[in-house]
This record gives sequence, C-alpha cells and structure tokens, in this order.
Amino acid sequence: EIPLRLVGSEMCIRDSALAVFSLVSVVIYLSRRAKYRMNLQDLHLHGKAHRSITQAELDELAKQTASLQRIQGSGGMSYKPISDSVYLISGGTASDGLELQVQSVKHMSIAGIPVEFPFPMESFLADNNQAEVVIAKKFAVVIGLNGHRLAQ
Repeated sequence: EIPLRLVGSEMCIRDSALAVFSLVSVVIYLSRRAKYRMNLQDLHLHGKAHRSITQAELDELAKQTASLQRIQGSGGMSYKPISDSVYLISGGTASDGLELQVQSVKHMSIAGIPVEFPFPMESFLADNNQAEVVIAKKFAVVIGLNGHRLAQ
C-alpha cells in the first residue's frame, strides 16, 4: 500500500506543478496581449500617418476579409481598416500564443504592435522589418512589408 500512496502523491504534486505552470503562462500571455493592445492604441492616437490607403488596397482587404469570413463565419476576422491612415512601423517580429486542449492561439507583432498578415505578406518577413500598416478593430493589418505591397 505504501508505494501506491507515494505514486499517487507524486502524481498529485506533478499535476499541481503543471497547473501552476499553466496559470503562470496564461498570466504572462495576457499581460503581453494587454501591452500590445496599448501599443496599438498609442499608434492610432499618437502615430503620424505615412500616407492614405489606396482603393486597390481597400479592395484587396475586402476580398480577403470575405474569404476569411466564408471559412470562419460572419463573426470571423476582419481586415477592414478603421480609418484611411497608413502608418510605418519598424522592428523585429515576435510571436506568442497559448496551446489549449481544444485549440492553439498564436499572435504576431512587429515592434510591439499586434499585426495580421493578409496573404502573401507574411512570406516577406525578415529579422528586421519595415511595415506599412492600417489599423483594424483589434490589430494592425500589414499592407506593405520590406518593399512588397499588398496591392499597387
């Protein structure tokens, strides 16, 4: 009986340690997401627009949003900008996320700004990036990256 109790208590300790590690991971993830949202808000409120978005870029974003929403449903991701302003951001990329039993969540940022990449923009990422972005509801949308444009 004693070895069985020991094994049971070891399993309990291991499960508790895993729960604490998971909780710490969630707290770190959520604090990063909050910081990224604040950076996005600062860009929107205090950033200087580089240029205005073109009609061709708006059309391409609308086309890609429609494709995403056919897959995800009407409440899915939208690349629709909240204004016509295009901003320049420069810096490295970071990726963070969570893996849950039912799904995994991954987010990317450039220079601390949460970004999404319409196809094929993510393929132009480098160690250091110069990105043109428009601001959507919850993230910045990359419409130009390292000399490549979403639409002309």
